[in-house]
Amino acid sequence: MVDLEKAYKIANGFFLDNDYVGVHEIRENADSWLFVPQCKSACYGVANVCIPKNGDEPYVFSTVEPDGAAAWNSATAVSCRNILTK
Repeated sequence: MVDLEKAYKIANGFFLDNDYVGVHEIRENADSWLFVPQCKSACYGVANVCIPKNGDEPYVFSTVEPDGAAAWNSATAVSCRNILTK
């Protein structure tokens, strides 16, 4: 099982490696953690990251595609304050 702290580290590392500032927003559903990056300047399309809770490989998803949009819209917002204070 992948907890929020581990998922955050994975997603934030991906974003930093790909020239984003880091994580901007997190959402959760029963199966996964969903992350949206914070851009350094205006973004015209981004690589969102899904971290499956069961330990499967993380993958990039788009909220423009129907499956990605459905997953994002049905997920619950999660605060990352607890992670950032550790």
